[in-house]
Amino acid sequence: GAAVHLPESAGYFLDAASRILAPGYVPTGDDVLRMRVRTRGVALAQVSAFGRDFEVVDVGGARTERRKWAGRLRGAAAVFWVGSLAEFDQPLYEDEEVNRLDESVALWRETAAMPELEGAALSVFLCKRDVLASKAAAADADALATLRARCAGSGGGDDAADPSALVAQRYLDACPRLSKADVHAVDATDAKDVRAALDAAFRGLAKPV
Repeated sequence: GAAVHLPESAGYFLDAASRILAPGYVPTGDDVLRMRVRTRGVALAQVSAFGRDFEVVDVGGARTERRKWAGRLRGAAAVFWVGSLAEFDQPLYEDEEVNRLDESVALWRETAAMPELEGAALSVFLCKRDVLASKAAAADADALATLRARCAGSGGGDDAADPSALVAQRYLDACPRLSKADVHAVDATDAKDVRAALDAAFRGLAKPV
């Protein structure tokens, strides 16, 4: 039968079911951070950082959303690519024969090479560092073996002390002008962690030309 796709946050919400179902329930900050809603359409936001104003354009990553990318990428000063550290062992939502990590890396390679982005700054944000750490901490040999096999041939090394380095290296290999300093492994449920990564990316954009 068809695979059932559950987000990593499913366990969190199942464990909290009694609290959530109680009368007068009010979502906590963690509840909101762990919500997973697919981005549809195009969302615009104005951001000020390091003395400069930026217009941030958020586009969905699903296959049906990608046709909207081209018009938004022309003239972009930067691209912040969001990937996952923990989906190396999961099939794509739209096609169960395609691995999610493979799809993301292939799409990143194609996008980063677009002539429209020749002068744009590039950053990659790899989320779910906490989920990957949980898999490693559980001594899940099968999961880690799958990760190493999925990243075989990359420069990260099969025995990297930090499993996230294996995933990061695949994105680095796919784009020669991306540096290690431009790849940020983050725990999206940790606001301080995300802020530090975003600060690093925006700081580079705010430098005088």
